[in-house]
Amino acid sequence: MTQTRPPKVRNDATGSEKRSPRSIRFSDQEWARLETFAVMRGMTAGELVRAAMLAAVGVDSPAVAPGRPLAPLIEQTFRYVHILATAMRGRMLEEDRAGELDELIRSAHELQDELQKRPTD
Repeated sequence: MTQTRPPKVRNDATGSEKRSPRSIRFSDQEWARLETFAVMRGMTAGELVRAAMLAAVGVDSPAVAPGRPLAPLIEQTFRYVHILATAMRGRMLEEDRAGELDELIRSAHELQDELQKRPTD
């Protein structure tokens, strides 16, 4: 008996082919590394896996297209830095290290000024 594939179903909203869930197994350590790698690129782990596999078989994927905006990565980096800086500031103040904190802030401003003076490529 010959099996035939069901007809392709189009998603009315996007005009793209409907996607179905698939299963692939990863260890917890593998998945954690995948998630970290994906976050650094402003993607979910699922988007990264899909994009990597499509690229491996020669199918273009918008998720890995050149020119993918960096905004999600920049925004997430900003949030992480804000959280870490706020926590570190609180810890330094609790440890009576306000002078050291002031020096760090001053040197950060100095570095920022220096970087802004450099010519861009």
